[in-house]
Amino acid sequence: MAKKFDLDELFGYETFKIVKVKDRRLGILHRVFQLAIFIYILFSILNSQLYLKKEPPVPGAVRISLQAPPTFTNPSYCIGGELPCVYWGADEIHFPNDAAGVAFFTTRATVTKYTAPENCNFLLPSSPGDPCIFNAKTSTGQIIMNKSYIADIENYSVMIEHSIRGKATSISLRNGLMDGELISAIDGKSKRSWTNATRAIENPRANGDILSVKQILEAA
Repeated sequence: MAKKFDLDELFGYETFKIVKVKDRRLGILHRVFQLAIFIYILFSILNSQLYLKKEPPVPGAVRISLQAPPTFTNPSYCIGGELPCVYWGADEIHFPNDAAGVAFFTTRATVTKYTAPENCNFLLPSSPGDPCIFNAKTSTGQIIMNKSYIADIENYSVMIEHSIRGKATSISLRNGLMDGELISAIDGKSKRSWTNATRAIENPRANGDILSVKQILEAA
């Protein structure tokens, strides 16, 4: 017996059935949920800046420079302290003086002058047993400045210039265009902050963030 084809069944298709619920209580609850979801999505986008393309920044160049205060003072530790004080310029205090990436600021120092023995040159030793090799413990030296504090070091100004750039993008920024903070290593609180506005007020010609050695020591 031949099977009869039902054309309605063959060309049938599925569709959704919409039911409209006429109940003010359910309707208000439905709209409240919709509004809450919309606000949450909008807040997440704006708060997390999901509309921006982001990438981890790559550290750029860092330059550190030191400047002596316009007027020196006589600190209390220089009056009857355990060590005498000397006043040095920024170039003598700051090491290395190329200012690239790292900086060492001298706070106390002693100066010894070493004289090469007769017929010796400290730069020309040719073997490990050469008596002309310089050794701070065995080479003859003359102390020309006893151990002393560097006076007023806390009032010297430090300017830090640095930049960052994107790894995949060509975007780059220097710190003069960014907001910044000096965070205390002791309690994690902000000790100092910078914005474009505050930099313009403090020193419009400065290319970096300026702070004193005292502020750095207090945050360390």
